[in-house]
Amino acid sequence: MVRGTREVYIQHSLFSIKMAVSFVALSASLLGTSSALAGTSVNYVADAGDPTQTFFSKAGMRLRGACIGTAVDVRVLSTRSKHKASTFAANAQSDITETNSSQQHYFGVKKLHSKTDDFQLLTNSGLAAYDSSVGQLIQAERRRVLTIDWLAEAEEDALGSDCVFGGTKRVAEKGSNRAIIYRADKGSAQRRIYDGLADLRAECVSNGGTPELNLYVRNGIPTTSTYIASQSDADNNGLDEAAYSQAEASSGAKIQLDVSGVADDRASGQIVINSSNDQYSIDWIASSSGALGRDCLFAGTVRRVNASSLGARIAYSTFTADALHTFFDHGGVTLGASCSATPDLFMNVGSAVAASTAHWGMQSDANGDGLDSHAYDEADDLAPTDVPVLGATEDENAIGEMVFAAPGGDYTTLEFIADEEGIFGHADCAIAGTSEVAHAP
Repeated sequence: MVRGTREVYIQHSLFSIKMAVSFVALSASLLGTSSALAGTSVNYVADAGDPTQTFFSKAGMRLRGACIGTAVDVRVLSTRSKHKASTFAANAQSDITETNSSQQHYFGVKKLHSKTDDFQLLTNSGLAAYDSSVGQLIQAERRRVLTIDWLAEAEEDALGSDCVFGGTKRVAEKGSNRAIIYRADKGSAQRRIYDGLADLRAECVSNGGTPELNLYVRNGIPTTSTYIASQSDADNNGLDEAAYSQAEASSGAKIQLDVSGVADDRASGQIVINSSNDQYSIDWIASSSGALGRDCLFAGTVRRVNASSLGARIAYSTFTADALHTFFDHGGVTLGASCSATPDLFMNVGSAVAASTAHWGMQSDANGDGLDSHAYDEADDLAPTDVPVLGATEDENAIGEMVFAAPGGDYTTLEFIADEEGIFGHADCAIAGTSEVAHAP
């Protein structure tokens, strides 16, 4: 062998590996599955009478499912021993009779201390989400956060089966730009917990000797808007206290988010932050009654998209009346929008995927009176007819979550805000948010 040949060969191999990795990343991008916002789905599909099965086990969480008659039963368990305890929360919106007369929203929280602890996800405190529902699971550990955006369906022969539970998951490690993990004791000074489009800050103060978590946002650039929704049981009475708030501010203004009823204890929810070029969404859990060894906890996973995110960005705005047209087409989901001269915002959802289904929940305060409105709806066979998404009270001051499912186990999650009259730099109508695609394992 000629001297130097080995070194040249190694360099050539490394170059080939680098090119191969780049090609795979490019191929994934061309397919609309960027590495930052794509992964494997959580998917449980069964028929009545099938044996109970564990269908998910990752990052300290185990999900066990059963299809019991006309209901999906999902239990959440920990894979950790007591010395590695985790805190878990769930929220949901549902309409099990699909008549609009049985719409419900609920919140549940539990500290999972051992492998035998479990939480019955879809039936909690007398409220039902075992059919026709959508929601979030959020689990926080000291160095990791796991979130799952999910839908549940029974009786409808959804995706060709009696029972379906599934969605997209996100696992984020402490120190990454996809994770927020704040743990502190009362009396701790305010500090930054996330620095991005908006600067999030938290503090754990003493309120008459009782810990209290305060959360603030400082918008990074002018016309940045921050919306937050929560579902909670701060007083631990089994009744959900839901709340919605928003903050629009010029650069540098600091606004406290956990006001207007937005809970900071035994709570979970969504934050959606929008500017002209970027959108963030945060699925979060909060506690100020002791969690993970500290008085206060705020933890969540972060999605970020922008104009280069290859379709994952949800962005619609207009300063004038606008005819209905498609503004989003990604992960099997299409969204169309229009804006009347009033202005009045309209949005629909569609798909070209046969036998697909979508569930969505909205939380809003259209008239700004501090009283929240909740709305749940679904389309069990989405293709080929588009279906309206926003009702009369969900097209302004609103935040929403949608989970789309396709046969075979592919899911797409959309988290978005909708507003009218002077939003996003004085636009008449606007919709903005993030999406994430997950493929069958």
